[in-house]
Amino acid sequence: MTVKAWLDSGDQDLVLVDVRLPGAARTWQIPASLAIPVTQMGERFNELPKDKKIVLYYWDTWSSLATRAAVVLVDHGYRVRELFGGVAA
Repeated sequence: MTVKAWLDSGDQDLVLVDVRLPGAARTWQIPASLAIPVTQMGERFNELPKDKKIVLYYWDTWSSLATRAAVVLVDHGYRVRELFGGVAA
């Protein structure tokens, strides 16, 4: 499912999380997503619901930041996926 299809469907079983670091390159984010930088994931994972699938995204597939955030969440019992291709896709 594409992000647009998910947003258009009104499905509430997913939570999109932008794990990019704050800065000039982060000028926008996907509508309806949360911003929790990977460097803060260990302190803020409790802001995410455990009964929903967490979909993490970063700028593109060349970064491992979404994977690093996923490891933290999986270790705490969350269902996690990474957005294929990131924002660039």
